[in-house]
Amino acid sequence: MAKLADWGGQGKGKMEFRAGAVLAVVTAILVMGIGAAPAQAEPKEGTGANPAPAEKGPGRAVEKALKKKVFKAPPAAGGCGWNIRPKKSGATFGPGETIYYIVTVKDIPVGKAVIKIESSKDVGGKKVQHTVARGKTNSFFSKVHKVKAHMEEDADAETLLPLGLQEDVAELETERQSTYRFDHAKGKVNVKSKFQGRNIDNTLPASKTVHDFLSAMYYVRTLPLKTGDPICIDVVHFRFIWRVQGKVIGRERVQTPAGYFNTIVLDGTAVRTDDKSRKRRVSFWLTDDAYRIPVKAASTLPMGETAVYASFVKKTGRPGEGIEEPVEDEEQGE
Repeated sequence: MAKLADWGGQGKGKMEFRAGAVLAVVTAILVMGIGAAPAQAEPKEGTGANPAPAEKGPGRAVEKALKKKVFKAPPAAGGCGWNIRPKKSGATFGPGETIYYIVTVKDIPVGKAVIKIESSKDVGGKKVQHTVARGKTNSFFSKVHKVKAHMEEDADAETLLPLGLQEDVAELETERQSTYRFDHAKGKVNVKSKFQGRNIDNTLPASKTVHDFLSAMYYVRTLPLKTGDPICIDVVHFRFIWRVQGKVIGRERVQTPAGYFNTIVLDGTAVRTDDKSRKRRVSFWLTDDAYRIPVKAASTLPMGETAVYASFVKKTGRPGEGIEEPVEDEEQGE
């Protein structure tokens, strides 16, 4: 069995953590970046895609993208314009889908997270998808920098545009609670936060198809995702809008603790629309099947090369694959 380091990459820089990073790395395209493909290792029997050796070193698709600057920073104003979900296309997901992740920094496991579609029900004549995500640093890293985060989101199950999001983050002795309310018709997002003893109320101008972290992940999974297809999506976080722009750069076989998977590789750049100097290279890997499960993501952040790997995958209506490790509350233990 491969070591955890076989699934990660090398990074340089001072080790530091940001509030909400555990969940943000998992759920936001913003913080997903180029990571090394898995080293060759024996597959886990009965998990992931059909067993086959993984490529050594960076995968061909990722390696090719790294050799040149593929993407330019997007404009600071205006929406992506065409960001509407295609009818009857894309991924198969619904209530019960559960994905557990291991979060690493410089190949060192620092936390874990889980994302689950809790329900889909009619609310005022509209079908609403309710998703819950939780993440926390592990007992080892919590001694250095403890982080715990919880998100709950309601989204239109048809368009996957978010209706509202509740975000609770605790980092060391600091806590932040944020409530997001989306008015897509008027192109606005209201964000009310309680942070460091202050009440912050911001109404942000946004594109009519702006997403949050969670809805962005599900929306991208519904796209055709043919090699070369462009991707443009606006994502709100706290008081800022990020423009994520890139394209599908190819297919690649990867390994995670949940097994081997044939994947679709997306690569791009996330830029804060109010400050073009704030940008990150972004990439992630979705299973190349009807489910489009995000099984890997990585980014080089100030803390170093940060990556997440699926450790347990339960597709809608199917048994789970991998090792299920609950992300429990502090009172229940690590």
